[in-house]
Amino acid sequence: MTAPKTFGLRVLCALFIILSLSGPALGQSLSPTQEQEYMDAKEALNAARSAQAEQYAADPLKKAADFLALADSSRPLKDSVPFTQFARLARAYAELSEATAELKREEQTLAATQNELRKVKAEIEQLKKSQ
Repeated sequence: MTAPKTFGLRVLCALFIILSLSGPALGQSLSPTQEQEYMDAKEALNAARSAQAEQYAADPLKKAADFLALADSSRPLKDSVPFTQFARLARAYAELSEATAELKREEQTLAATQNELRKVKAEIEQLKKSQ
């Protein structure tokens, strides 16, 4: 009876070793926090696109999209660190592009307002001279 017990124990140990080695090859499941970081990066990218970042901040917007694609492609890897890093970089670049687009729009508005102010001042000066 010791032979069947030994054989059963060997099969059980071999099965345990095979399963423990194949687990990391299939990739670790991502935590809810990591998934949330990915979703936050996607939302930040959409917000940047809504803020017309293609027009005002195309370079950081492209980097954000590239990092988001890298995060998506690194999802099946056994190490989840690259996924998290790419998702965080994507969010950072998306937020940068959104802020840059907003700043440039505000600069344009300021320039137009200053131009209008110059015109009004010139009209006031002409009115003063004509009196």
